[in-house]
Amino acid sequence: MVKNMVRHTGRNNITEVLKRTARLNPPEVLRTLPQNEAFYFFEDPNKYTGKSASNLAEFCEITKIVDKKSIIYHFDRQDFVRWAKETLHDPKLAKRINNIKKTKSEKRLRTQIYKVSKKRFEELSKKAS
Repeated sequence: MVKNMVRHTGRNNITEVLKRTARLNPPEVLRTLPQNEAFYFFEDPNKYTGKSASNLAEFCEITKIVDKKSIIYHFDRQDFVRWAKETLHDPKLAKRINNIKKTKSEKRLRTQIYKVSKKRFEELSKKAS
């Protein structure tokens, strides 16, 4: 259902879609996912980096080290937003990533994605304990 709403509303209305999604469950967001739901980092459709994240903690760490081409590729395609919302079931993280403005500095973009993700991980970890 959310997937269809996103398809019809586009990026500009993603906030509305996120408001309509289910309430957050910290343990669910922090869980380790099966391989078929992990986030696989690519530099382009045919170039897998060899890195994948099966949970939010791994995602944070990999965003610090993966090639900047991968960060740009996935950011431009809204893959980070989609994974946070549809797979992790965390509309708040999805919204925060969606609000990141693309900059000319690839290092700054990477840092922003890392900081937003890490901050969310810490918030959820605190709520889960």
